[in-house]
Amino acid sequence: MFWNILSLEHTKIFRRTMFWVELALAALLVVGLDIGLYAFFHFKPSADGQAFPPEAVAQIKSSLVWPSALLSTLVLVGRTGLSTLLVITLVGAATAQDYTWRTMPLWLSRGASRPALLGAKFGALLLPTLLIVLIPLVAGAVPTALFSWQMDGSLHLDQLDLVRLALGVLCLALTLLPYAGLAFLLAIATRSTVAVIGGGLAYTLIVENLLAQILMLFGGWPASVAQYLPGGLGNALLSLGQGSSPAASGGLTPEAAAIGLGLYTLLFCGLALLIFRRQDLTA
Repeated sequence: MFWNILSLEHTKIFRRTMFWVELALAALLVVGLDIGLYAFFHFKPSADGQAFPPEAVAQIKSSLVWPSALLSTLVLVGRTGLSTLLVITLVGAATAQDYTWRTMPLWLSRGASRPALLGAKFGALLLPTLLIVLIPLVAGAVPTALFSWQMDGSLHLDQLDLVRLALGVLCLALTLLPYAGLAFLLAIATRSTVAVIGGGLAYTLIVENLLAQILMLFGGWPASVAQYLPGGLGNALLSLGQGSSPAASGGLTPEAAAIGLGLYTLLFCGLALLIFRRQDLTA
């Protein structure tokens, strides 16, 4: 039964126009920014009458040519916050609308247990979450390949580290899982897509941006609290994946950051299951 639910949930998600619109928006954002940087690199506008710093020009070029451009794309996808918003929206719509469509009671009437139903529904969201990371990377690889060939006459494939790139994709996808879990919890608790999107945005903007910055100003244990929020753990994991030392990430190791993100995901999903067990689906 679990695998039947998982398969049908995958089909439902991939048939959603909204999902493909989300992927297209993420891809267009990356391509548009790459083209903008390429134009900026060639024009090199002056600042206050002075030439643009050579170090900054070299940094811009490294984000436009392979293989460094591929890692830069991952950083862009992770830092803009767009991927987080897309995941929250997707999970909210895919989960909350099942209450409107009455598919939850239908599966339960066919013998599915509530834990298996929720497990399959969340499991079906893992591949779409990965694609939210992977599709912008593929989209950004096309223009940067052209730019690399135009500027250097080569793609520098001998310098391409596929293992590191794959780990970067997986790490970025992992940073999105707690937000998927939070959206899943909000969808189960409220049964409303609007509430999920609003609650998810409120959490990311107020708690992980405003409140986390305030806590960092205090230093000491308040700063540690901010560091161990999902956003702090995600930033640490991404920074470590880019070669930063654990000291630069507050002493966190990649393993510790990944475990923390996994625990947040399990916590949110566990709370969703507790609520779902007690829900009256006949209402």
